[in-house]
Amino acid sequence: MKPPPAPPRRRLRTFYLKAPAVRQHEEDEDEAEVENFQDVEAEAEREELKRFDSRRLTTDELQITMQSELTNQIDTTTLKRQTRYQVQYSCGKCRQ
Repeated sequence: MKPPPAPPRRRLRTFYLKAPAVRQHEEDEDEAEVENFQDVEAEAEREELKRFDSRRLTTDELQITMQSELTNQIDTTTLKRQTRYQVQYSCGKCRQ
């Protein structure tokens, strides 16, 4: 019994010629996937920093607003009296 005929060489050559191109294509896809993941991570980090900055800005604005409202509501003499009272009675021994 004869062994089956070998496949034509042309087909094998075509296969081996395509293999490096296929490998390169797969590597390019992997690199693109990694770059995309890094871009997504960087974008998430930028968003987090924006949220942090906006929170900090909001807190600073709130403090400034509260200070300005405090100075608008309380006249300076009352504020001086309150400050003097706080200094005099700040320790526990003075209150006795």
